[in-house]
Amino acid sequence: MNEQLPEWSKEVFQGLVYWIGYKQQLYNHYPIREGEIVGETLALLSSKIDNTFRINAEVMYKNLVDDWDNNQRADIVISQKNKNFDYKKDALFIIEVKRKESSKSEVNKDLERLAKLKDKNNNLRCFLLYVSANEKPIYVTDSGIASRQKILLENNYIARVRQVKKALSQFYTIENGQKINNSIKKAHYACFIEISK
Repeated sequence: MNEQLPEWSKEVFQGLVYWIGYKQQLYNHYPIREGEIVGETLALLSSKIDNTFRINAEVMYKNLVDDWDNNQRADIVISQKNKNFDYKKDALFIIEVKRKESSKSEVNKDLERLAKLKDKNNNLRCFLLYVSANEKPIYVTDSGIASRQKILLENNYIARVRQVKKALSQFYTIENGQKINNSIKKAHYACFIEISK
């Protein structure tokens, strides 16, 4: 997988982690809900993607590919605008969103579902956006960069972290009179994980 990431991903996900920091300052004891993250991501995408594309939330998977037998929905779908619009031919990017508070099994289900979707339409680019507030996720190394580890999925698909964006609320804390550099552990993160062969 050597495809370039879409240009919009850089600014959108950096903006998202700044927004997470802002929300954490306002409501420190309340976790940010997945729906809020989807909503803010949609707003940021709308400001960065030109009007030749359309952005939709909660699109049924069966509208994206043939032979999908349940009512699962994609969190975010970015499509090419077209006079005779049809998700099956015009959808370009599928993004599922998960928070750090999601169970490993929920994250894996989304990754497997995205791999199944990609298997049915190889032209789609399928991503998981994994968001973590105040804690370094497993997809980030101790030095704060994207992990190189690949996640093996069904039908020889893999998931790997393509991009990590972070925002810090502080560079260090004082513990027992000592400066402790814990910026990597306590930052806010957005990990953009792509599914491919």
